[in-house]
Amino acid sequence: MAISSTSSNTPTSAYSQLLQANDPYAQLINNLITLDSTTKNSYISQKTTQQNRESAISSIGTDMTALNTLLTNYSLGGTEQMTPLAATSSDTSAFTASADSTVQQSGQYQVNIQNIAHNDIRYSSQFSATGTDIVSQLSSAASPGSFTLNVAGQSLTIQPGNLTGMNNKDAMTAIASAINSAASNYVSASIVQESSSTVRLEIRSNDSGQANQMSFQNTASAGNAAEILGLTMGSSSGSEGQNNTATVSGTSAGSVYSTSQLDANFTIDGLSYSRSSNKVTDAIPGLTLNLLSSTSGSNATINIATDAKQSQTNIQSFIDAYNKLNSDIRSQSALNTTTGQRGPLGNDRTFQNLMYSLQDSMIGSVSSMTGNHNNIFSIGLDFKQDGTLYIADQTKLTDALTNDPESVQKLFTTDSGNKTVGSADGLAKRLQSQINTYVNAGGIIDNLKSSIDSRINQLDTQINQQNDYLAMKKQQYQQEFLQLQQIANQANVQYATLASILGGANTSSYATSSGTTSSGTSSTSSTSTGG
Repeated sequence: MAISSTSSNTPTSAYSQLLQANDPYAQLINNLITLDSTTKNSYISQKTTQQNRESAISSIGTDMTALNTLLTNYSLGGTEQMTPLAATSSDTSAFTASADSTVQQSGQYQVNIQNIAHNDIRYSSQFSATGTDIVSQLSSAASPGSFTLNVAGQSLTIQPGNLTGMNNKDAMTAIASAINSAASNYVSASIVQESSSTVRLEIRSNDSGQANQMSFQNTASAGNAAEILGLTMGSSSGSEGQNNTATVSGTSAGSVYSTSQLDANFTIDGLSYSRSSNKVTDAIPGLTLNLLSSTSGSNATINIATDAKQSQTNIQSFIDAYNKLNSDIRSQSALNTTTGQRGPLGNDRTFQNLMYSLQDSMIGSVSSMTGNHNNIFSIGLDFKQDGTLYIADQTKLTDALTNDPESVQKLFTTDSGNKTVGSADGLAKRLQSQINTYVNAGGIIDNLKSSIDSRINQLDTQINQQNDYLAMKKQQYQQEFLQLQQIANQANVQYATLASILGGANTSSYATSSGTTSSGTSSTSSTSTGG
């Protein structure tokens, strides 16, 4: 007997019900999908390999660019790198000296410092901190007269504000605040106390030199804070606002330095100089002097000579940059003894061949040079078996940098002028000519990365196609399992029906064979008794 399904569910919703009751089906389908994902996983693995290659190439490209930049500095500024000049002072208590890359020659200079530059410093008269002299002398304490501060070519109006009821310390604090508010770009004002009971106003120019000297002027004939504090002085002729040029002394107001003391005055090799700052950068090209104190009338010296220590530091920078490139290429290509797999570039000889080529270029002598320092071995450098560049003989290097730095410079910077790089060119040009083919726009690295990006895009397309395929397969499996379940359900119904029919037949057969009638009496005849 055919039994049709009574379910009205769509395959998807029916399968959802099936999953809720039979989770093993879901696990089985997932296992089947995993088996079907072999191709997709292969594409993913290939994509990871390509991404690792691109990352390794980018890292090596960064190393190349760093080495290339350093070589450019050697080519354009060989004197700075190989024979740098250092400046030293014979009297570091009077001044220090330093040289930059624009210093062209060694030598000695005689220096005599008469005075160093100073910031202009003004002090008010001294007052009792708790007294009320300042406010009581103002003709209108609620609105005291303003005054003018002139500094660095600026004329700034100072408005003290309402000082009513203030003692001297508080009044000075308010005046200092007004100065800072109006002129903080040029001066700073504060309160100083020589003792706990006295107070003064201090005003300092932010920068040194006569150009930053301060002056004060009243803007009212009476009730003026500047005159009361002693910053200005009145005149017997009745005019107000004359700047107080006195030197501070005792309890009186005045300045710390006279006008002639604000600029630095010094001589170099007998020539007179005057500067507003103690940092002097324009007296000798490439030389910076920091003036600290006078030389007490005696000459000190600036000595400019080759700095062998800095030269070696620069050589070491080159060695480090070269070894960084060599180490990265080796690590990206080497066999991992733990996993048994090679690095991302293990099957690509492009970069390994470069290192062999760079090493060959460095081993050769510079044929256009004369003298003893025309190759790296002559200055104490050599290669280890793994291609690492190192200082094999420190004595040789120190001797070369100290006694013949020009030759070391030429070893790196010589340029034959020929377009084709050859044995007559120095190390910088030799190495750069090869590195440029990799790092320049459109060079080997750009082409490799472009090829890898193209392959990654292709793999992404294939992975997406596999995702679509697997989604379809999963849906197919779900439908097939649903159909199987429906068939199983039908079989169970048929089995139950058949079992019911067969169960009824067996019961009737048993009743007949036992001789039981429907009335419950035996169907067997009685045996008559003989009489």
